[in-house]
Amino acid sequence: MRLILVLLIFVSTLCFGQTKNKSLIVVETHFDANGDRYRKLVSYSFKKGNFISKDTLYTAYDDKKDKYKNWFDYGYGSFIYKNRYAISTNGSVYDLNKKSLILDSGDDFVKINGDSVFFYHNNYKGIGLWAFNLKTRNYVLLNRDKIDKDKKWSPDYKSYIKVLRTKTAFQISLCKNGVSSPILIDVTAAYIARFFFTKKIETCWLNKISFLYASHTNTFPPLPKLVPELIERSTTDTIKTYDFTPRDDASTKVTIFKYNINTQKSEKIAEIDSITHSFKNGQFSKDEKKELIYITTNGVFNQLNLRSKKMTPYPYTALKHGFSVENKYNRGGQILKYHGLAIGRINSSYNIYPANKFLATAYISKMWIWNAYTHTGTSFSMPNIFQIVGWVDNLTS
Repeated sequence: MRLILVLLIFVSTLCFGQTKNKSLIVVETHFDANGDRYRKLVSYSFKKGNFISKDTLYTAYDDKKDKYKNWFDYGYGSFIYKNRYAISTNGSVYDLNKKSLILDSGDDFVKINGDSVFFYHNNYKGIGLWAFNLKTRNYVLLNRDKIDKDKKWSPDYKSYIKVLRTKTAFQISLCKNGVSSPILIDVTAAYIARFFFTKKIETCWLNKISFLYASHTNTFPPLPKLVPELIERSTTDTIKTYDFTPRDDASTKVTIFKYNINTQKSEKIAEIDSITHSFKNGQFSKDEKKELIYITTNGVFNQLNLRSKKMTPYPYTALKHGFSVENKYNRGGQILKYHGLAIGRINSSYNIYPANKFLATAYISKMWIWNAYTHTGTSFSMPNIFQIVGWVDNLTS
């Protein structure tokens, strides 16, 4: 009878799993009584949805003698890797299991592959691409080549495209298998974005042989208006300044094309007419379901279907673990949903960190954490400067 009971407990554990403690890793910036700045890596731990502890894992003060050594800084884009390493975009790697900072280089994060984390610097230390091995903790210089951030590589890293700006439009060039080709395409950007000399024209690789790009046709372009403005000098003079606010009647039509680098031909996929002008170009992205999304210059989300060659409204962005967020900002914030049911509103969709049955979001000096165990959210008062890094399971004490 005892053996049967043990077997039943074992099978139950296998089938339903054990309840894991969840910990949110956050970097907080503080100032002491003397005004000296320091940063803390902290964990907010939960069990079955209940907050159980806040623990400081690491503290780093600024180096007063050498400001270039103040590298321990986790900015937006930092993340948790393998449920163990807190990796920053600024060259810091913290081992959550060993409770130790194992790299603090101040270099820019490039990519990660297996146990190798790649960083790049182009500063007072010179130019270089480095690889840090998480197991051996060796930090090795790979080369001193300058990284061209304007290159957008294909998924197989054998070809790249690059957007070039001219006086009147943009051009897309291709380098295929190490061989540069002539200019492929002339592209027109949104007028106001082109006026401000932005290089960010919309492109997106679909696979190793094809990519998407967007071209704009402008209607009633918002020409700069001369506006008189008073300034104080020795005498008060009236000078003329430019007002770059787009006119109310200005709009643009965007057309999405797919380009095949083997056939060197463009295929029209879809278009949207009468988009209100903005100060930035649109962009392509993919949600957690790998759906292709196009965000217009004025921030409207559309789902792009390559087979039907249509764009349809995309009101909610799918996040991981059953969460989704409203794409349109309304008074009171954007709606958050969990498996289709509204759970609250947020002020910014950029700082959302979902996990299994948990979601954290940050805004100014507040952090809000919702859980599916109690279906409630908990607010935390935070310092003015803080950054969520990510979630870990069963953080060791």
